[in-house]
Amino acid sequence: DQTKDTSSSTVAAADFPSSEGDVLPYCPYTRRSCVSVYPMQQLGLALVINMDCFENVENGPPLQDRTGSQQDVTELTKVFRWIGFEVKVLQNLKKDELWSTVMSVSSSPQNHNYDCLVCVLMSHGLLDGIYCSDGQIMALPDIFNLFKNSRGLVGKPKVFFVQACRGQTLDRGRLRVDSQGEEDLTNALPSDSDFLLGYATTPQRPSYRHLTHGSWFIHTLCAKLRALVPNHENLLSILTAVNGEIADIFTQDGNRQVPAPVTSLRHNLIFPSPDCQHCASTLTKKT
Repeated sequence: DQTKDTSSSTVAAADFPSSEGDVLPYCPYTRRSCVSVYPMQQLGLALVINMDCFENVENGPPLQDRTGSQQDVTELTKVFRWIGFEVKVLQNLKKDELWSTVMSVSSSPQNHNYDCLVCVLMSHGLLDGIYCSDGQIMALPDIFNLFKNSRGLVGKPKVFFVQACRGQTLDRGRLRVDSQGEEDLTNALPSDSDFLLGYATTPQRPSYRHLTHGSWFIHTLCAKLRALVPNHENLLSILTAVNGEIADIFTQDGNRQVPAPVTSLRHNLIFPSPDCQHCASTLTKKT
């Protein structure tokens, strides 16, 4: 991802709202719905992998340190622990270390006991890969394929958030047009099912990071999770809200970014709200 001085944009430190004292909407786990919901009684692991220091390899592109990414790590750790996940943070892994880590997680016997997996990958990137700390490229489809073959996660949501550039084609945005044409500023499941891939940006585009507040995507994602999980919003709706907010942000040069969720989920994915008494009574929390 790219570091830009975005101090003139709408990025700001998050003041997470609290729902304490508010009347919460109905809990989706206590009444039937026309759209089914993944069970969420024991959430499991949220794996956060951050690369912010790199070795430059011969004939490879110069990889600068990702200043500000530690703020992303801090926010992710807080919000996923608040939701109820067991959070594991790993930083600056070489390619063989990253591969060993995802192999171990995907094949862990503990997966049979968990209802969900979250994995956040943050680094410099390409269209279908991210850079490891040794300057080597790890293909994202290779990581995703490991989890397709995880027997303990069959039928369970596997959520990946990828904070990385996917190219260098800049997006200056397009003027909106009004209605008159005027410009106006079974037992077997498909192996590819039950994935949500939350890319920070669309193919061929860069993603942006603030030197103080961290990346636009992770910062906004954490703020929206804090604000909307207590309302029992499903994760795709939360990611739509993330898209809407980031689409209004731009760099000093006028460049823009919009995240790109890709989903094969079969049910709504609604994280239990820590503020909901029913959710709290049924959820096995991790510390």
